[in-house]
Amino acid sequence: LPTPQLPIRTLHFDRDVSRTQLADHVTLYTCPNPVNNIFSFALRYHDGTRHTPQLGLLAAYVDAAGTDSLSKQQLASAWQRMGVTFEVKAAADRFSLVLTGRDDQLVPALTLLAHLLQHARADEQAMKQLKQEVRVERRSFGKQATDVVGPLLQYVAYGPQSNYLQQPSLKEVKALTADSLAALFQQLQQYQCDIVYCGQTDEHQVAHLTQQLPLQRSQEAAVSVERTVNVVEQPVVYFYHVPSSRQNLVCSYEQLPPQPQATGRATAQLWAHYMGGGMTGVLFQHIREFRSLAYSTQGELIEPNYARRPEAPQAFVTITGTQADKTLLVVNAVDSLLHHMPMKQENLEAARQELLSTLQKNYPAFRNKGYVVANARLQGYVDNPATEQAILLPAVKAAQVDSFQHEHVANNRRLWIVIGDRRQTDLQALAAYGPVVELHRKDIYR
Repeated sequence: LPTPQLPIRTLHFDRDVSRTQLADHVTLYTCPNPVNNIFSFALRYHDGTRHTPQLGLLAAYVDAAGTDSLSKQQLASAWQRMGVTFEVKAAADRFSLVLTGRDDQLVPALTLLAHLLQHARADEQAMKQLKQEVRVERRSFGKQATDVVGPLLQYVAYGPQSNYLQQPSLKEVKALTADSLAALFQQLQQYQCDIVYCGQTDEHQVAHLTQQLPLQRSQEAAVSVERTVNVVEQPVVYFYHVPSSRQNLVCSYEQLPPQPQATGRATAQLWAHYMGGGMTGVLFQHIREFRSLAYSTQGELIEPNYARRPEAPQAFVTITGTQADKTLLVVNAVDSLLHHMPMKQENLEAARQELLSTLQKNYPAFRNKGYVVANARLQGYVDNPATEQAILLPAVKAAQVDSFQHEHVANNRRLWIVIGDRRQTDLQALAAYGPVVELHRKDIYR
């Protein structure tokens, strides 16, 4: 007997998480902890590494620095005595200071956080440690093919807006001073912020306790930097040499048209998962299982922020790991499948169920509910896009997926990326798919 489809549970932004406007540029999100007395408290400033790349360095610096009256060791001991963990995180659109501990330590934890915000000092030892860590990280880049694939895909998709080309160069890191990062920490606090709390303290009490934080500094609107995926003007094969690489990585990239309507997005998502997601996907079945050409293969849809830019284009990338002598066979096979996608109804239904199962699994644990809502609202969403996706995905027909393939993918221009040892790779044969351009570290990574 057929199993009835259970309704997909998705988070309701207004019902499942409480939101309080503390000031024009300060929002509090709260969610109860029904299990124990452990709280989490995150103060998140709305500026991130995409707008201010140095914030990635600042996160590591603040985590290792002290204040004007407490050394790093004394600060760490103070957190330890409370039983509170303190973390600093930098993301593309936000900078977070996160506390976790027992609810009876919330007051002293916020007092210490306020002290750090107001009195963080320039710490030369922390600066020296940071520079050493960055130097080791940068010098180790590129020794493995897997190191290179992310920067290369960002290079073809975003060009100079790639995260890896925006990050401070090693020369710029060496020129940084402890004073400049301490000043950046103070400047950061001028931006709009939100607070995400989960625990057993009443939301009104939490709002009251946040008054000891210097939130009056948050006067600047959130900074948003949206990127547009590049169009493929002509087919090109990019090659990146990794000496003695044991395998080649073969990637494809192509821009897909905008999907301003939710129904079109659902179709694109189902097509992408049917093509490149999971063990029933076209790529896995035909490249790995049927032809034994790959160790691994997958495809991924790159989507814009639909809340702010519904008219922006999408992109689709594939990544396949193979033996060097099978590189041309993989390029030919992937290209053929993208031109002539086989339609198998049972595999399409499996792809649909995998997407729906992922939506179901992605329903957040109680401690993460506030973050999900705060992140979505920061991106401009008013309602949960997963709710709409759960409604639309079951209604997408095989004919719509097939039509999407024929209209937008079959005759599309695409770029190819091959990463591996040039001594083991037939670059001349790859020229059949476009001019071969060899890229170097400086092209994709600062």
